[in-house]
Amino acid sequence: GGEMPPEGAGGGQVRRHSVAGVEGGVDVGYVKQDELGDVIMTGVLRKKKAEHGLFEDPWKQKLQCTLYATSLVCELMHDGKLSGVRDLFPLEEWQVPPDRRLPSLNSSSSIVGVKTPLKNDPTRFDLISKTTPESSGWVSVQVVSFRSNNAEEASAWIQKITDARDSLMAGMQQK
Repeated sequence: GGEMPPEGAGGGQVRRHSVAGVEGGVDVGYVKQDELGDVIMTGVLRKKKAEHGLFEDPWKQKLQCTLYATSLVCELMHDGKLSGVRDLFPLEEWQVPPDRRLPSLNSSSSIVGVKTPLKNDPTRFDLISKTTPESSGWVSVQVVSFRSNNAEEASAWIQKITDARDSLMAGMQQK
């Protein structure tokens, strides 16, 4: 790999990934494949739709996901075909929480041994991004939930995303 560009050099657009109204996605057309690094893993995941109707399956969105050394890129699929609508999750900003899911606010961790079925879904994992906008100083946490075909596949995704992020962060600290 070549030299990393200094902060803010041309990478400004990519960083504004917002999950609110994620239907539109982020156009990653301007990101060159080779800038993303090596392909680590690819597969189809389902992404939970934040605003879904009462009788609508929140998990009906299927995504072709590719994990690169620096980012996870997810492309929305329609009827098994790629739609061209992509989301980019830079690993320096996004991570899988230690227990794969962000603990829900109303779950009491003091009750030992009580597991809610939702929390315990082995096929599901969250990606979280904690960003602190300079203007407000508030830390905003964004969460995107994914579901895999089976528990093994989900574990593989979590492991690879975490490993890729760890090595990315380690590489950044050396610079």
